[in-house]
Amino acid sequence: MSLKPPYSHGHRHNESGSLVLGKRANLPYHDDALSVAGISKEKSRMKLKKTFKEVALEYLAEPTKQNRDKSATAYKCVNVFIDAWGDQAIEDIDDVTVADLFRELRTSTAKHRNKSGKVVELLRDGKPYRISNSTYNNYVTYYKAVFNYARDERHLIKYVPHVKLLKENRRTKYLTPDQVKELADLFRQQSWGKLRADLILFSFLCGQRHEQCVHLRIDQLAPDLSYMEFSADETKNGKPQRIPLNAPAQDIVRKHLAYGEHLKKKCAYLQKEGVDYVFVQEGHRKINGKPLSVFMNRHARKLMNENGFKGVVFHTLRHSFASALRASGTADRSIQSLGGWSSAASMQQYSHVAKPELLEASNNLAKLL
Repeated sequence: MSLKPPYSHGHRHNESGSLVLGKRANLPYHDDALSVAGISKEKSRMKLKKTFKEVALEYLAEPTKQNRDKSATAYKCVNVFIDAWGDQAIEDIDDVTVADLFRELRTSTAKHRNKSGKVVELLRDGKPYRISNSTYNNYVTYYKAVFNYARDERHLIKYVPHVKLLKENRRTKYLTPDQVKELADLFRQQSWGKLRADLILFSFLCGQRHEQCVHLRIDQLAPDLSYMEFSADETKNGKPQRIPLNAPAQDIVRKHLAYGEHLKKKCAYLQKEGVDYVFVQEGHRKINGKPLSVFMNRHARKLMNENGFKGVVFHTLRHSFASALRASGTADRSIQSLGGWSSAASMQQYSHVAKPELLEASNNLAKLL
């Protein structure tokens, strides 16, 4: 049993794609206190070495810079290191030890836990495949985080063995507005896909991430639905954001708020508890008034793969939002504000999208010939 984040927030922690190395450690969510009761004075003066497990537990217990709990990804990655180095003194973990583990990580295949709880290899075109460079880099990031914590905060070590990051392919995939509409229509034709169809359009219209769209709460909306607002602890960059909603996005919100009221009339439980979310679903067994736990389930993935949308994920809609605005001539600074990107550097990933003035300049050159 692996150490899990001490929070739920209604999230579903999908282990698809996670790497499993060896037996998972059974870790309590607290630091095991070291007792020196009964130890002789001579032994009590000896330096007590901290194990990697102890330091890792302390690191995971520390809040992030945005004063949040550590993410599910942090727990997944750190668990792998605890499986390998848990009982070793952190100061005894050297370059060779670190290099051996990361060599194993790089050559290992991606695995996940199926419905029966068995760990199996993930398959692509019928064959197991290795973890991606981005997944590998996640392990590097949290390895460095724990060791830097041990060096800079706890002063337990003076040296952190170096591990190189791998080159990642920048995400440039995006959909045109016509393709977004086609994708939404594809879902709307399915008996189970109408909610997802509206979420596709809403995400493209406002450009926000999965959490801020799929799990949008009613209290995050302005009374007149002109904007949605997120506090600092609800955003990725740790800054409060107010995102304007255009008329089509407002129409989608009104439709689902009305549906939430409809469900309250049908269900005594919801009359008492209320509906907190905008995009609620009707459960298979009972009306639960909860949002989708995850947008991209196996039915959605199969539908998209079979209809020309292979490789598209929910986050693709955010890229499509920015790409469409850039192609229309919107200034990068405005796109950054509308989408809630933390820096101008974030907009460089959309440099492949030609702006109207560039097309005009190219046409002017053609006229010279």
